Amino acid sequence: MQTVRIILKRKLLSLLILVVAMISTVVKGFKKFAPIHAKNVFAIARPLSAVREFSYERSRSRSSGGGGGRGRGGSRGGSRRGPDPFANLNFEKTINIDPDFKTPITEANLSPETLKVLQAKGFTEMTPVQSQSFSEIFSGKDVVARSRTGTGKTLAFGLPIIERLVADGIDATARRGDLPVVLILEPTRELAIQVAQELEVILRPHRLRVEAIYGGTSFSAQQDALRRGIHILVGTPGRMLDHISRGTVNLGNVKHVVLDEGDTMLEMGFQKDVETILMSVKSPGDKAREMATKSLAAMGENEVGDFARQEEDWFDHFVDEPVRPDRVQMLLFSATMPGWICKLTDKMMQDPIFLDAVQEGETRLANTIKHVAISLPAYTNSGGPQGRVKCIGQILEDIIMVQGQGGQCIVFTNFKDDCDYLVGSDTFS
Repeated sequence: MQTVRIILKRKLLSLLILVVAMISTVVKGFKKFAPIHAKNVFAIARPLSAVREFSYERSRSRSSGGGGGRGRGGSRGGSRRGPDPFANLNFEKTINIDPDFKTPITEANLSPETLKVLQAKGFTEMTPVQSQSFSEIFSGKDVVARSRTGTGKTLAFGLPIIERLVADGIDATARRGDLPVVLILEPTRELAIQVAQELEVILRPHRLRVEAIYGGTSFSAQQDALRRGIHILVGTPGRMLDHISRGTVNLGNVKHVVLDEGDTMLEMGFQKDVETILMSVKSPGDKAREMATKSLAAMGENEVGDFARQEEDWFDHFVDEPVRPDRVQMLLFSATMPGWICKLTDKMMQDPIFLDAVQEGETRLANTIKHVAISLPAYTNSGGPQGRVKCIGQILEDIIMVQGQGGQCIVFTNFKDDCDYLVGSDTFS
């Protein structure tokens, strides 16, 4: 009898352990596959700029902070409120962009070659931002522009700069050692490629060259392009620092610098990298290469170490360095004006003009962009690792037809395998 009781106790104990294990597994599975999990929200955005803006809006609440881990999604310190740094900036003048003011391209004082290209592309008039910023940028003024995504920012700075180069007689005969003359910084490789492609069409008849420099591609191929001579260099911070540290690019002859999507640079943690690059333009030399090397090395630091760097004033490292005697035009485009943008304006610009295309109460999106978030139905893990993707695939075609009206569409997934699955499935049949 006693032996039977011992056996029963052992079986009950084993059963209890099994039940606890099953409950633990169910809880973990629920957490992973809960139907209202953030990962179950799928967005369709037709224009490429809308896709970019969607990623910005997710981290918008962090954009007012002071710094953040590089590449980890941006700023900390958002809860610390202090005096508005924008209120202390001194602008030569402020221009509130009139949303109804559009200049016909035939009246925009463009060169015949540029006008012909724009007409061939179907342009008849400039956007309000392009119309009201052209003369200020063409004249060489430093400009801070607060403008929403989708308002034609690329041509807003691209057209007047190109026309300035043409007016100054810069063409294919320029000495390679005197190039590049324009530097455009973009936060991502996709933006760098997009901007370079958009400008290349206009530059071609002027026999001017543009190149996008970004990571993930051959360094030697980019080095060869730099040796051949590039008039307009479009780059991302990381790869630009790499070229500066190795001495494969000389920014000492750059006459125009454009910092595009400035608030996104902040959100992605590129503050010190951008500052190092800007100082490499204004104070080129061994110190610039040294700081570029340090900034690159810091990319491998842990999150705490990287955060500590943000409290340091990077410009102090260049206090004793000689500054170029010639003036460098600085253009800064951003949808918002966080503290870091104001700091750059104060430190790097001379009597800047403020162009404000974001009216009170407006969102950061142009009115041509719409966001749609769709909560997916519950799914289980019975379909294997790609159960979620299969769930998406079942409704994706309908979403594209309804929201995209059957037009061209870009679909982003978390992983390469998800892309392969969707392409190989009958989702788009």
